[in-house]
Amino acid sequence: MNNERIARVLAKMEEKGLTQLIVSDPLSIRFLTGIMVNPGERLYALILKSNGEHVLLLNYLYFVSDTGFKEVWFSDMEDQISIIADQIDTTKTLGIDKTWPARFLIPLQEKCPKLKTVWGSDCVDGVRAVKNEEEIQIMKEASAINDRVMEMVKEYVKEGMTEKQIADFIDNEYLKAVQAELALTPSYVSARMPLTSTMSQAIRELSRRANVSSLTWAAYGKDIAQT
Repeated sequence: MNNERIARVLAKMEEKGLTQLIVSDPLSIRFLTGIMVNPGERLYALILKSNGEHVLLLNYLYFVSDTGFKEVWFSDMEDQISIIADQIDTTKTLGIDKTWPARFLIPLQEKCPKLKTVWGSDCVDGVRAVKNEEEIQIMKEASAINDRVMEMVKEYVKEGMTEKQIADFIDNEYLKAVQAELALTPSYVSARMPLTSTMSQAIRELSRRANVSSLTWAAYGKDIAQT
């Protein structure tokens, strides 16, 4: 749990007059808690409350433990809308983030007709947009790694190579650069097309085809187009 970040979100909630907020974006939950779950279509949410009694809604299929929050566990077969309703104050306004699916929101509104729901995503997004010194340093490190790899790519690329070869080289160099601490999104390759006769034409073609590598270093990304 990142108490400093949560406190900043609570301050944003207070500015909007909110006492409760549902955060469903897995990346936002990771930002606030350090916990990463890929829920697919299943219910997964963090309910932030101004009184500090935060709740994490968890399916039994998720592999998490000792979250530091009140944990409410459930199975696919349970009435999950009732579980949500039991964890909020249905007489007060509820903030909803931008990713919470209508398949949960609409049944909750139908079950709790007096519940007022409002846009609350800016409470989290506003906090995520402002980086502290540690985050800024991590982003600089991610950028430096990308810069080094791109310098290597300039020396590696030769006439006749395919985009796939170059993408594989980029991915391998990222992995070597940060070893086990790297989470990598593989480079997108649009076609196995040999490079054209000049370097400038080749790079322009790669750029046109949106061949973009995304490096994530300590949960921070830096996107680069091969230009």
